[in-house]
Amino acid sequence: MKFRTFRLAVVGGGLLAAAGLVGFCATRPASSQPPKQIKPAPQVLAPAPRPLAVAPAAPAAAPGEAAHVAYLVRTLGQAAGSDKQKDALGGAGAKVNLYAENGRWARAKVDLNRNEKWDEKWELDGTAVKREVAPADDEAYSVSSTWNGTAWSGAGAAPAAAAPAAVAAPAGGPREVDSAVLTALQGAVREKVKDALPGRPYKINLYSDDGKRFNRAKVDLNRNDKWDEKWEVDAAGTITREVAPADDEKYAQKFELRGGAWVAR
Repeated sequence: MKFRTFRLAVVGGGLLAAAGLVGFCATRPASSQPPKQIKPAPQVLAPAPRPLAVAPAAPAAAPGEAAHVAYLVRTLGQAAGSDKQKDALGGAGAKVNLYAENGRWARAKVDLNRNEKWDEKWELDGTAVKREVAPADDEAYSVSSTWNGTAWSGAGAAPAAAAPAAVAAPAGGPREVDSAVLTALQGAVREKVKDALPGRPYKINLYSDDGKRFNRAKVDLNRNDKWDEKWEVDAAGTITREVAPADDEKYAQKFELRGGAWVAR
C-alpha cells in the first residue's frame, strides 16, 4: 500500500513538472533582437558615355580673312577626338581635311574650289603653323608662309586685313593691291592661275594667252565673286586697268600705269 502510494505520488509530480515547463515556454517573451535583414547587393551604375570630341566649329573670320584661314590658325594644335576629320567646315566654302598626330590636330589639306585637287597644305611646326600653296591649282606647292601666332611671314605671307577704304584708294594713288598684282605678274607663267595670293582681302586671277608671260589679270576687291577690275599688259609692257565702280562688272573707268601712278584715259 505504501509502495503504491509512493508510485502515484512520483507519477503525479512528473506530470505537474511537465505541465509547468510547457506553460513556461508558452508564456516566455519572444527575443527582442529583430530578425537579420539580408542586404541587397550594391547596384553598380555604368559610367556615363564620354562625348565624342570633334574638330572645333569654324569661328567667324576677321574682316578680309578667308574663312578656312581663320579656322586653321585656331584649330591646328588643339586636342583631336579622332585621327582624321573630313570636310571640317561642313560643306561651306573650301574643303578642309584635318589630320591628327599624338592626339592633336597637326596637319590639314585645303581644296579651295572642291575640284579634288589640294590647293594648300598646312602643318604644325612646333608652336608655329606652316602653310604651302599651289597657286596654279596643280598641287605644285611653290609658295609658303608661316604663322607665328600673331602674324604671317614668308613669300606667301598674308598681310593684316586692310580697311575697305585702303583697298579702294583714289585712282591716282598707290594701293597695296597694285603691288600685289604687279608682283604676281612676275611669277612662273601658266595658262591660268586662280587666286594667286589666297588669304588676302582680295582675289587675283592671272592669265597667259601665249604661254610666255602673264598678259591679263582680274581682281575681286572684296571676294564677292564679281570682278571689280580687269588688267592688261600689252607687248610693249604698258599696263592698263578697267574698273567697275559699282561692283557690277560694268567697267566704266579706264586707267594707265605711268611712273608708278594711275592716269585716267
